[in-house]
Parts: sequence; C-alpha cells; structure tokens
Amino acid sequence: MVQKMESPSLTPSSRQPACIESERLGPSVITTIMSGYIVEEVCALQLLPFRKIVQATPHATWIIDVTRLTGFDARAVRAGAAWFTTFKQEGGERILYVSQDAPARMAAQALGFGAGINVKCFASMEQAVRQCRLKWAQQAQHY
Repeated sequence: MVQKMESPSLTPSSRQPACIESERLGPSVITTIMSGYIVEEVCALQLLPFRKIVQATPHATWIIDVTRLTGFDARAVRAGAAWFTTFKQEGGERILYVSQDAPARMAAQALGFGAGINVKCFASMEQAVRQCRLKWAQQAQHY
C-alpha cells in the first residue's frame, strides 16, 4: 500500500511539492520516502495512512529515506514527532534513518529519543538495507 501526498499549494512555487510515500515491504519492514519540501500539513495528512501500515506490521523496522528532501519547515519536525510516537505505540522496534544531511539526522535522533525508540542513521538506502539483512541473518542463527 503506497500512500502518496502531493501538495503544491502548501509550498512556495520555487520549491518542489512535498511527497511522502509509505509502504509495507514485508512482514516486518516499513519504508517511508520523503521528497520535496516537507511541511507540517502534509505530515499530518499522511499520519493516519501511516498508522494503518504500522498496525499491520508487528515488531517493525522502519526505514525512512529523506535523501530526496529539498528542505523542511521547522513545524514539520513537530509533526514528525507524532509519526515517531505512533510507530513506537503501535509496536515498532527500530528506525533506520537515511540522510546525508546533519541537521536532518540530528532532528531524527531527537525525535527518536523523545519517543523512546532507537534511531540509527545511514548515508544511503543500500547501507540501511544491508543493516536489516544483517539483523535478520543474526536472528535466524538463534532459531
């Protein structure tokens, strides 16, 4: 299930429209890809569809890829806190955050701390996926 929200009316014309796509990749992995200029309203609109995906994905690992962001409004960070809290409350276990942007990584770490969930940062989606595979391989050895 891919949820996509484009909202050109919420962003200045010089910025790319916001786009947030979340989907369940398997029994325990969710991805969210954000692109364009993210604003609070778009985050708020996409929270309910995201919650439904998380509810259908027990003990999830959530990979958040923001490498295509052109920027974000400071109020979007507040809305992001609701996403992190929702993920934790619905049984999510860890977040893999993909970004090369130091301020975005710091914001993700702070949101994770506030929600009480571990956030690991990676420079590329490839590195995050490799981390998932390593964890799954280690778990398989224990069974």
